[in-house]
Amino acid sequence: MKGFIVKSTTWAEDEVHRVGIPESAVDVMICCNDAKEAYWSAGGIRNPEHDFLYWKGGTLKVGDEINIEFAEFNEATPHIDEQTYEAFRERIKSTPTQEKDAEYWQWKLEQYKRLKKILEEENLIAKEQTDKN
Repeated sequence: MKGFIVKSTTWAEDEVHRVGIPESAVDVMICCNDAKEAYWSAGGIRNPEHDFLYWKGGTLKVGDEINIEFAEFNEATPHIDEQTYEAFRERIKSTPTQEKDAEYWQWKLEQYKRLKKILEEENLIAKEQTDKN
């Protein structure tokens, strides 16, 4: 398959990701604005299901580097998240309204907890200590 071999100075020195989906498309997105944030991500759409797959990305600060090589390889690095096309369409269609605010913020909280758990498991952030007294 064709895709990208990605390295980043924001990762461990020897960490490399092969981003690719057989017979489908992948991309690398870099976004920055003048305000305070910059981030990047790698992802793609798996056909024929049209599911969205995501690989590791992250936030960027001045001086960070991302090395992207267009390549051909047999096996991609496992993606870290995915979303079905139907779930994506539903999320886009369901713009929050006053009636849905609680449901929307509950969904956001669940997404935060899921992503936080992944980051903790990958030792990218420290596990939160809880006081049980």
